[in-house]
Amino acid sequence: METPERASQGTPPRTPKRRWLKRLAAALLVLVLIAACGAVVGYRVVFGGRKASVPYQMALEKVRHDPQVIALLGEPVDDAEWFPTGNVQQEGDRGIASLHFRIAGPKAQARVSVQARRVDGRWGLTMLDVLHADGERIRVDTTSAGGVDEAPRWSPPGADESPAEPEADAPSDLPGATPETETDIQLELPELPNLR
Repeated sequence: METPERASQGTPPRTPKRRWLKRLAAALLVLVLIAACGAVVGYRVVFGGRKASVPYQMALEKVRHDPQVIALLGEPVDDAEWFPTGNVQQEGDRGIASLHFRIAGPKAQARVSVQARRVDGRWGLTMLDVLHADGERIRVDTTSAGGVDEAPRWSPPGADESPAEPEADAPSDLPGATPETETDIQLELPELPNLR
């Protein structure tokens, strides 16, 4: 029943159905805002962490200043990837990283593959390749020139020793063999049981 005041104002009476729709719309808006915030935070944690990582920044800096990459793509060279792929793992002062992302210049785009490791708290690039769409691969120098730290290189035990010199008067059973090319490999093979 309408009151005389409401009838004179010309406004329709409020119904429970309208209040319910407004509350539903407000709840949906809140859910959309929470989802958007979650997406932004998720992006920053998952992908932003890779883009902010030291290996990613080192690799991007190297390719931006590499003469071969500049000749292929033009200058300036920038990252063209919102979502770099790969992973960065750190544990204490050690770590490894393997990342892939795109770069672009005025002339073309290319794909970058980088591997890095962290030793004694320092990141260093161990491999940095740029692959152009036409199949041309550029292996970018990852040494410490240009102010980028290099991870210590691994060398197997005995790598510093020079190889043994062959004896000059060693007999040769191979036709055309010289002391420089002769290979003497002696292997003892164990007796295999007869399975028949």
